[in-house]
Amino acid sequence: SVALFVMVAPSLHAFEIRRSDEFINVAAGETINDTLIAMSDSVAVDGTVNGDLIALARRVVVRGVVNGNLLTAAESVSVEGRVTGNVLGFARSLDFADGQIGRNVYGFARDLSTNGATDVDGNAAVFAQEAELEGQVGIDLIGFAQELELTGNVARNFTAFAENVTLLAPARVNGDLTAYLPREDALRTAPGATVVGTTDIRVVEPERPRSRYLSGEFYMLQAVRLGAAFVAGLIFLWLFPALRNVSVGGGIEALKTGGIGLLAVFALPILGVIIALTIVGIPVALMGFALWLAGIYLAKIVIAVFLGRVLLETSGRHYAVMLLAGLVAVLIAVNIPFVGGLINLLLTI
Repeated sequence: SVALFVMVAPSLHAFEIRRSDEFINVAAGETINDTLIAMSDSVAVDGTVNGDLIALARRVVVRGVVNGNLLTAAESVSVEGRVTGNVLGFARSLDFADGQIGRNVYGFARDLSTNGATDVDGNAAVFAQEAELEGQVGIDLIGFAQELELTGNVARNFTAFAENVTLLAPARVNGDLTAYLPREDALRTAPGATVVGTTDIRVVEPERPRSRYLSGEFYMLQAVRLGAAFVAGLIFLWLFPALRNVSVGGGIEALKTGGIGLLAVFALPILGVIIALTIVGIPVALMGFALWLAGIYLAKIVIAVFLGRVLLETSGRHYAVMLLAGLVAVLIAVNIPFVGGLINLLLTI
């Protein structure tokens, strides 16, 4: 898939695309006045990117300035510079040492950390096995983790879903603290740590099996799924550009679209089995089944572009940005507890 992406990448106008087997560096003093897509073993940004940064690598380091959003999937991510937009990061290790984030942070990692100089102007949502949080969060903090430690300042409310939550001095929550824990003593507040509002501990039934959402492996798998779907989507939409502007429609049109999708999802496999009953029809049935599986996979890529266009509320951005935004929305939706499977089916149809 990566090889195919490399071949079609030059067609993605309005983007600067850099790819290397070893190392990509935006040097100090260098300015890129466009969205940058970087694919390599290691990506380092010491200069300025006046646009979004999409980095897919084993290791990503941002020490410079990104005047846009940072979207990254890597084994190790370190944000030590300034990002004026949102940060969406998937990594085994995600570190915001000295990072200055202008909007919101959405971090998915096994180990996630911030230091005392980290400043997030908006909300922070962290999903990790172990999270150590210092610095400032400008609005609300929500954390899903096995071990969650707070030493920094939260301007409003702090909500935690964890096995253990620790507040160390000089931690300060200026709003309410709501903690979903297996037992009341799983919340530890050290002297010097402050919660200005109310503290509400909600004990979760200990008999419940451990949620997959508390597993770092789950988020690594989602990161791989996101990266694979993004690369496949770039290739598919490059081959079939008309699908970049597809619309679901409403009313009767939406019902007709859903009816055709329903027929394709359930009737085509039955038809394939009937055709396979004859020896001559077996190759045709196998080819049809392969195309059916490809159609199910690519259906959500097409709907992701539509959703991305709706979420970004603009048609002026490059389709790759809309694709990535839509894929993130689809990935979150299909993993919602209890209803994710149904949403997955409906999106496919």
